[in-house]
Amino acid sequence: MAFASIAYFLVILLYSGITTDFCGIWPVISAVFALMGFFVRHERKHRDMMPKRLPIFIYTTFAICITISTMIMFLVLKNSGSRENVNCDYCIVLGSRVYDDGISTTLKKRLDKAAGYAEENPETILVLTGGMESSDPVPEALAMYNYLSMKGIPDSRMIIEAKALSTSENMEFSILAIENDLKKRMIPPPIMIGVVTSDYHMYRTLKAAENIYSDKIYGMPADSDHVLFLHMCVRECCAVFRDFLIGKI
Repeated sequence: MAFASIAYFLVILLYSGITTDFCGIWPVISAVFALMGFFVRHERKHRDMMPKRLPIFIYTTFAICITISTMIMFLVLKNSGSRENVNCDYCIVLGSRVYDDGISTTLKKRLDKAAGYAEENPETILVLTGGMESSDPVPEALAMYNYLSMKGIPDSRMIIEAKALSTSENMEFSILAIENDLKKRMIPPPIMIGVVTSDYHMYRTLKAAENIYSDKIYGMPADSDHVLFLHMCVRECCAVFRDFLIGKI
């Protein structure tokens, strides 16, 4: 497992470079497995010289960490599959990284999914959500608006939300924008809301929405990069665990 982890890290470096978000987790994972392997070997050779409770503590801790990681990974993968195409009144499209020379592959896949859905459902309004990170040349929502405009989506079918800097803020600010738009158009509830984001990101997005919106929100997962899919799932597992600890999901 240590060799496999470091090999995948090298694949990430060759494929997308050292600037890939969270790629440093793989040397850490490799080191953990290597240390565990070293301890197992050492414990077998020097069992009589080691405190009896130390192996129990280390093995138990390792098993708990693996179990929690596996459970979170199962939830992430379970929610990454395709969903039924529902004709929603609004569709929230989550942003992703923007570069000086264009949008990221992840964002392009999300926007292509949203554009295809908008063509199939001509009454749906797209809510484009994403603020401006320190590394972004422009707010993500503005880059999304420009891309979809070139795809032929009219201004009247797009709402720009350019303040959100996290998944929970994406959902919170987008739903607030929808509520304000309903008031302007004097449309009473209930309404149907969908959300487009990457397949690996769908579980955390829907869980964040549950804390904000009482009715069901329909997930519409976009495909992700096949080479980086495992990496993004591991990154997402860490994010799910962090959001659970701070009470966001």
